[in-house]
Amino acid sequence: MATSLEIFHRYRQAHPPAEGFSLRDLQEIVSFVLGMSSEDLFLNHKVEFSFEKKKILEALLERKSQGEPLAYILGSVSFYGCKIFVDRSVLIPRMETEILLEKTLARVARQPIHCVYDLCSGSGCLGIAFKKQHPKCRVYLADISQEALSVASRNALANHVEVQFLLGDFLEAFENKPKADLLFCNPPYVAEEEWETLERSVKDFEPRLALTAEDHGLEFFKKLSCEASKYLNTGALLALEIGAMQKQAVALLFSESPWKNVVCQQDYAGLDRFIFLEKE
Repeated sequence: MATSLEIFHRYRQAHPPAEGFSLRDLQEIVSFVLGMSSEDLFLNHKVEFSFEKKKILEALLERKSQGEPLAYILGSVSFYGCKIFVDRSVLIPRMETEILLEKTLARVARQPIHCVYDLCSGSGCLGIAFKKQHPKCRVYLADISQEALSVASRNALANHVEVQFLLGDFLEAFENKPKADLLFCNPPYVAEEEWETLERSVKDFEPRLALTAEDHGLEFFKKLSCEASKYLNTGALLALEIGAMQKQAVALLFSESPWKNVVCQQDYAGLDRFIFLEKE
């Protein structure tokens, strides 16, 4: 037997804080293996630290030492009150995407929303979290990756929501489906030429298919501006996450009919990160 704090300090000596491996990372991994919250770790509980747990802990710490994101190591993240499972077939949900959901919920609070599309859904975090807030809505999650949809299906089940999953190439997935009142899209928007500049934890572990786009990162915004209107009801809201330097380019793409009321909003860091607009 040992105490949780003793175990933490034992491995802290072996893994001092460094770039890509923080003290918080160590705290989360140790508490995960011990089966307690990270806050309870410091209450110095007596725990059984078996040989099997020791080997698991050391394996997870080694993965973190190699730069792997903590979310993949632990297997899940919290997103707007939902537990979202992740693996290397999907992007890790970011705070920015949670802000996109928060701002969207505020925008549609007083308007009827019957059908929602989550395009490039990945883990399904946006569509699933929206469904939990609006359980009567019909929600479709669409992605080109069957592996991503499998993760999203697990997340829907874990969060006790019923949504529909569509495998297809971008908007084609919605053919013959009811028109939407709200379309979320957090598409790939990193320019191909920027790939090598990304952090190692992103470039070496997260799926490139879900990150990069042609036309300087604007490929999918161009497709949306040209093709999305036929899948949407009049007055439908588009809620888009964009790259921090893409505000002007994306707004210009949606500057003409059938689009109106284009608004850009910032994330908590003051970066232009979200575009909202409506179909005429």
